[in-house]
Amino acid sequence: MIDIHNHVLPGIDDGASTLSDSIHMLKEYDRLGITGVVASPHVMESTYPNTPTTIQDAFETLKAALVKEQLNVTLQGAAPEYMLDTTFKQLLREDTILAITRKHLLVEMSYLQPPLNIEEHIFTIKHKGYTPILAHPERYTFLQKDTDYKKFIDLGCMFQLNLLSLTSHYGAHVQKKAFTLLKKGQYQFVGTDAHHAKHLQKIGQIKVSKKQYDQLAPLTANTTGLLDSSLKDTRV
Repeated sequence: MIDIHNHVLPGIDDGASTLSDSIHMLKEYDRLGITGVVASPHVMESTYPNTPTTIQDAFETLKAALVKEQLNVTLQGAAPEYMLDTTFKQLLREDTILAITRKHLLVEMSYLQPPLNIEEHIFTIKHKGYTPILAHPERYTFLQKDTDYKKFIDLGCMFQLNLLSLTSHYGAHVQKKAFTLLKKGQYQFVGTDAHHAKHLQKIGQIKVSKKQYDQLAPLTANTTGLLDSSLKDTRV
């Protein structure tokens, strides 16, 4: 599969701190058989004010270092995980967004409550020609009922499952919601959201039933297909 959600770029968010950490992660990707990575560093006002320049600099540094490692995993681009905040609205207006493809954008919200103007955010994203992919919907505490998730689906969001959510890593309540959404077929994509090598090692230990595996398989295919069909659209 190709991973569209991770924090592998060195030194620009709460993921890999150093180039060595990034290479360690890529070795774990290789060991897991994940063949491609689209780096998705946080873009979050004040906390992680990354720009296309800071992201591309980190991407090129890691890409150059990866050449020496002779791994089967490749860096296929960079497309941040955007927090839906005031900075994001400005980036959309200025057309300085780095998207997964020309049609797909990875976004997140506060875990405790949605932006007051969430409908406006999503309308603007769609008006710009993107489909928002909401990262890890199972982790938002304010999303509990079917109607909560339906609201975001009706607004035009697609959902991305964190593989770690299939474990108790984020808590039993998140794990339960992840399997419920998976069973109901409400996810379209899957990602690791790996911040360091230990996350990937833990993903390698996940055990699921045959039925759950069959529910996951289309998500990995959709995620890989998203990039296979539009790699030319990746901007970094």
